[in-house]
Amino acid sequence: MPENIIITPSGGTIQFIDTGNTTTTLTSDGIKLNFSAVISGTPSRFFSLSNVANEGLQTTGMTLNVSAITNTSGTLIIIS
Repeated sequence: MPENIIITPSGGTIQFIDTGNTTTTLTSDGIKLNFSAVISGTPSRFFSLSNVANEGLQTTGMTLNVSAITNTSGTLIIIS
């Protein structure tokens, strides 16, 4: 019997609202996973993870400092 099955919808939005009423949005369109927020009234995407060839992980206006990307199955990517 299969175990640990993860079902991902083809699209959707999750909003995180902190105590200062800052809304951060995680959006999936089936191709990209975008993490964005409205900063000074302007929508700003600062993280995007794409399954399209040669797009991969993109950051805007921030530094992402990691040495590996892992999930419950183990290490997926080691940055060297």
